[in-house]
Amino acid sequence: MSVDATAKEVEKWLNEHQFTKYTSFFQDYVGADILRLTRDDLIQICGLADSIRLENLLLSRPIRTVGPRLTLFMRVGSDTMYHAVYLEQLSCQELIQEIADLPEIVGNRDSISNICMQEPTSKIPLYLTDK
Repeated sequence: MSVDATAKEVEKWLNEHQFTKYTSFFQDYVGADILRLTRDDLIQICGLADSIRLENLLLSRPIRTVGPRLTLFMRVGSDTMYHAVYLEQLSCQELIQEIADLPEIVGNRDSISNICMQEPTSKIPLYLTDK
């Protein structure tokens, strides 16, 4: 199970690992949602035997990332409120999507094409890329 698995990929994974009877419950879950579940959550959803089997399969992954890989705190313009932006894939496209979802941003994510950042003490804007 991958953190960035889509709901369809989660459904396929559950079917491949004989958890078909839980696919309707997990139909809207993405990989990160499943990996964030605690042992108690799994017991309540699947019962003791299946929850142990499911947890063992989830824990058998080499690296179990359940939180964001990077958290940025951003503010828009002269606003004094900072917003947490959580990134899983560390890409410019993901950052653009998260910025577009901020309530203070008017427009849509298609209207954001480049990201520049600037330190508060510097006048030099830095163009941000995936590199």
